[in-house]
Amino acid sequence: MTIRILGRGLLGLAVLACACGRRFEPPPPVPAVGEFAPAHGFAGDEIEIQVENPGTEGELAVFFGTAKAEILPRTEGDGGIRVRVPVLQTGSRVVIQVSTSGGQADTGERLFVYDGHGHPLQQRVVQERSSRANPRCVFTAPELPLGFFGYINGNSNQLGLAQEDLSLHADTGLCVSPLSAGVSNSPEDATGAQFWISGLEPGLSLDDPQPSKLLRARVQVDLANATVELGGFQELDFPGSGDPFVPLFVETICANMACLAYRVVVTDGLHSRVALFDPVPMDQTPVPEILDLGAGAASLCAPARAPGAFFDLCHDRPSGDLYAAAGDSPEIWQLPTGGGTAERVWPADPQDINCGQTILSISINPSRERLADPLRLFAAYLSPPIIRSLQRVGGTWVEMDARLVDGVPFSLTAGQFEDESGAVIERLYAMTSNGLRGFDVSDGGLDPVLSIPEQVAIGWPQALGTDDKYGSLQSRPDTILWADEEGDRLVTWQAGHEREVSHTLPLANLAPSLARSPSQPYDYLADLASNAIRVLDRDSAAQVGQFGIAGNQVYGADLSTFQTGSMDLLLIPGHGTGGALHSGLQLRRIDGDAALPDCAPSLVEGRADDPDSLFLFADEDHYDFFAAAARPEPLLVFVRNKSAGQPGRLWTRSLDAQASALDASIVGQRANELDVPVRIKLLGTDTDEQVMALVPGLDSDDTSLLVIDVPEQRVLRHELSELHRQLAQAVAVKKTRDPDSGQARYTVYLAMGQLGTVRALTLDPDGGQVSDFAVSTGGRPSGLVISPDRRRLYANHLTHGLLSIFDIEDVEPGPDLESMLDLDVYPYKVIFTNDGGQAVVLHLYTGHQTVIE
Repeated sequence: MTIRILGRGLLGLAVLACACGRRFEPPPPVPAVGEFAPAHGFAGDEIEIQVENPGTEGELAVFFGTAKAEILPRTEGDGGIRVRVPVLQTGSRVVIQVSTSGGQADTGERLFVYDGHGHPLQQRVVQERSSRANPRCVFTAPELPLGFFGYINGNSNQLGLAQEDLSLHADTGLCVSPLSAGVSNSPEDATGAQFWISGLEPGLSLDDPQPSKLLRARVQVDLANATVELGGFQELDFPGSGDPFVPLFVETICANMACLAYRVVVTDGLHSRVALFDPVPMDQTPVPEILDLGAGAASLCAPARAPGAFFDLCHDRPSGDLYAAAGDSPEIWQLPTGGGTAERVWPADPQDINCGQTILSISINPSRERLADPLRLFAAYLSPPIIRSLQRVGGTWVEMDARLVDGVPFSLTAGQFEDESGAVIERLYAMTSNGLRGFDVSDGGLDPVLSIPEQVAIGWPQALGTDDKYGSLQSRPDTILWADEEGDRLVTWQAGHEREVSHTLPLANLAPSLARSPSQPYDYLADLASNAIRVLDRDSAAQVGQFGIAGNQVYGADLSTFQTGSMDLLLIPGHGTGGALHSGLQLRRIDGDAALPDCAPSLVEGRADDPDSLFLFADEDHYDFFAAAARPEPLLVFVRNKSAGQPGRLWTRSLDAQASALDASIVGQRANELDVPVRIKLLGTDTDEQVMALVPGLDSDDTSLLVIDVPEQRVLRHELSELHRQLAQAVAVKKTRDPDSGQARYTVYLAMGQLGTVRALTLDPDGGQVSDFAVSTGGRPSGLVISPDRRRLYANHLTHGLLSIFDIEDVEPGPDLESMLDLDVYPYKVIFTNDGGQAVVLHLYTGHQTVIE
């Protein structure tokens, strides 16, 4: 027992002796994380992190949240480690963690802000989409200035006005899906007229008992300031009409022979009756007079019931009577507006009726200006596709002629002109599914004189109209109006000169502006000629809603979106007053279903009591240019141009990034105010660094290129040659740091359209030239924009349908042409998603959008 214990003790001493002879290494030191820069970035961006005790490269690991980052090789003189930002969830704010064999450390409360995925090196078109207007009816507007007519945009829920001679048009949002509209005078209102609009209730269909409504609004056109104001919307009732009155077609007719006043006719979509309104001032409620066929009226095709609802009607100016076509039969009825009983005018003999025919459209001969003139009716039938000419002779209606036409004749209108001898020629025009057809109807017959098969436009039955503002006795032909739904345009021509189109007005986006919601699957589209913001589905570009702009003025500025707290904000520059281009700023809350307000009346009328809309500093800020910087914190930048009587000025306002309530405190006071000593032709911004580049206008005495660094309150000047100032079509700017000295550098990119180049001019903080490169673009560049990750420069070529993409990650030796994409015509500007992963190219005139990733 004793020996065994002693043995164990000797063994322990031996082990201790061996241990005392070994050398122990101390444990590896625990790492510590210091500052990192920049504090935000896209996937692939380089971030430098100050790390104490980083260990060896093999054992070092860096995580952004839970995503592992690529560690870049160290170079001599590195003060820390450099890593590449991994792909995270867009909008993430994460802790950076460093792990070594000695332990782990992180940035604590200092969070890295993930801007997004960035734009990939390879560019490809992934989607081509369109947001078309699709005009579905056209009508004259006699109470508006000479040459104006109206139209309805079917897909965009907008009512439009066009001025033929000036080739102008303006759209305004509606609270209904419009079916038909007309314009009347506005009593006791010398400067305005009244719009009367029928439309479907949102979310309802014709199967609902009351699917549509009738609205009245005041419209005022100011050609001097290029504005259209529409407001004071009223929903009109039909008291005492028995069954629900479903407003369908709206038409303005003369109230007297001289046509010095107007009446409004509205058809009932379910019954053979109409409502007549005499316009009254907007502060009074118009009361309709209901005209129907009488209790004993019966359809020849269904004697047990009354004829169906009126599908089309026309007005006989001398007598004031209406002629209406019943929708489910070939019958035409006369409705006296001055008292009397309605009667069937065709067919007069029940033996002559063909109940398989349906009338699509009717029209009256254009020369019917006196009671002594012959009264002729023209009717277009569906099956077979026939046009008939009817004339009243001695109180009896007879058929003068009938023609079988190629295609479905869905719309008729009449016009007249004088030939070289001074004789009045009458024409009837039929828009068919296979083109336009024209007939000489001077003697009551139907003599074919015109067939234009290539001008195909399938649309709403009121696709054609006539503006007889000149009158036939003044040697001026009538103007024929055509709403071309397929071509997304309005076309006018003069009667007798149908192959010489007078005007073509494209109705798609003239100069579109688009902003993308940070958190909702929507895009917000505005246009130079629109008084409403259209809400588009991001995948299809189909319109899913819209809302008006406060004041309902013609709109023309860029939109911006921000994510603040628990809501998204859409920022809409306000329309200016007193000569200012913009005044104030409208904020629209985009929060779930609130993104689709369905054109709320409070927004259409410009009222300020809508909880999702806020209008700020209308009387404080008058500006020409507006830019929004999202990083590192939201900042709003305003620029007022130098003009007679006032200096140019730049200022900023902060935006509360954590705000969750929509109130005036969300936007800060004016700050960073600087003088702008030139009149501006072009402006480009580096939103990350809050730097602006300004190219002076040709009317400016000062020809210096200006670079303004807002945070550093620095204004740089660089003299531009007169040639460069004239040829510059666009400008972009990027602020960088010299890798050796850390000194700021500013690279200004100029699109030199006629030269076919992009010029890259790099300046030091004193405005001295560091480098100057000119790179060919393969076309004539008209616009420039830098991607959110600041690695790519996009140059669009408006007249060539091209997009040039340059690698500008390294400022020197200048931009490197990376790829060239063939696009649809008129690429106008490039808008990026908030995460930088996609670019949307907006096209002028066409409504097309090209999505690139």
